Amino acid sequence: MERLEMEKRLYGAAFEGNENTLHELLQEDKRVLDRVSLACFNYNNPLHIAINRGHEKFVEAILDHNPELLGNLEDSRQKWSSLHLASARGHLRIVEALISVDPERCFDSDQDGRNPLHIAAVKGKIEVLEVLVDARPFAAREKTKRGETILHLCVKYHQLEALKKLLEAVDDDEFLNQTDDDGLTILHLAVIGKQIEIINYLLTTRIELNARNAKGQTALNMVPQNPKDRQKEIENSLRQAGALTADEITNQQSNFDQGKWLEQKIKALMVVASLIANMAFQAGITPPGGVWQDDQTEHSQENPSLNNAHDAGQSIMAYHKIQFYRFFIGFNTIAFVSSLGTISLLISGLPFRRKVFMWILNGVMWLTATSILLSYGISVAFVTPESTKQRPGNVAVVAWSFVIAIYLLGIAAAYSTNKWWKLPGRIKWRSRNSVSAVVENHRNGNVVELQIHSS
Repeated sequence: MERLEMEKRLYGAAFEGNENTLHELLQEDKRVLDRVSLACFNYNNPLHIAINRGHEKFVEAILDHNPELLGNLEDSRQKWSSLHLASARGHLRIVEALISVDPERCFDSDQDGRNPLHIAAVKGKIEVLEVLVDARPFAAREKTKRGETILHLCVKYHQLEALKKLLEAVDDDEFLNQTDDDGLTILHLAVIGKQIEIINYLLTTRIELNARNAKGQTALNMVPQNPKDRQKEIENSLRQAGALTADEITNQQSNFDQGKWLEQKIKALMVVASLIANMAFQAGITPPGGVWQDDQTEHSQENPSLNNAHDAGQSIMAYHKIQFYRFFIGFNTIAFVSSLGTISLLISGLPFRRKVFMWILNGVMWLTATSILLSYGISVAFVTPESTKQRPGNVAVVAWSFVIAIYLLGIAAAYSTNKWWKLPGRIKWRSRNSVSAVVENHRNGNVVELQIHSS
């Protein structure tokens, strides 16, 4: 009976914040506080009652008597610690007293995985939040069970000032751009919530404007979900800051990749054209069979009909196989001039992204390659003995014909595939809860849609 009366007096003292009564009870029974607190649930313990009522001195008196009591008390409904409760109520002095005893309480999690810093941010208790962040900055980086950061909670509960304080205290791009379990950044969340002030503030930070969520959507993709009166304002703000939709990013990336590929191709063509020009030049001044090393002004004594008169440095092929030489020098000159033309086109600055210029460049390169091939065939035929001189030429012609055939087949296949893909009569499949095949009938202009339901 006496113990029950003592407990009632303790509850009354906690409710009123009466320190004198607390000291009197402790003098009568030093373990009364431990016994009563550990036997209570929810908020029905003296420390939580005093915190809830904001009795700073009473809380300090309890902690002075038994600081270990702080780690043993928890609200069984939400699993809130004493620091959770003090943070939610915004009792600054009590928060300071609690963390002075045990600052690690900043990492305590409730049933949703929220620590006291999360609760202070949600409730908009700025001063309390500052004290907690100063005590344990890394607690601000903890995520909830849903993967939400403290910044997500600020946006979710419309706490702009808390958001600003946190970003000032933790100046870190990774912290700013973290995502939740759905891949949403705080900018995604602000756009979804139509929070224009928070959006405008975030646009002044180093927020990633075009970060994608788990569905591949950027913040700008979220705008159509907003009412029309705010849609334009939000979209304009995002556009002015440089935000793009997911499709726009994909197109830009595609154009960038195409430009990079084209740049690499131009460099490769420049090297090939320079090499062919050098080969053609060397072949022109040192033709197959070489050149005469001396001058001769007289005709051959053995065969007067054969004109052997020549000057040093002239082509021997031109005297013995004049028809070969004419073909050789013609094709070699075409290869030389066309390779120089290719180099000129590449350095001209023409917009090779346009198909017409690419076709011109391809045509010139095919002419160059064919000419150098024919020059090679004639050269090999001239220096090969009479009994086998047809074989190198035949091999060259067959091989080059095979290459051209592959090229033409590739073009034809690509053209046919492209035409087929664009055919309006092609069946296009879409899968969600049902699979839909759309078939257009060109004879009568009707569109028939077939629904195939999946289980």
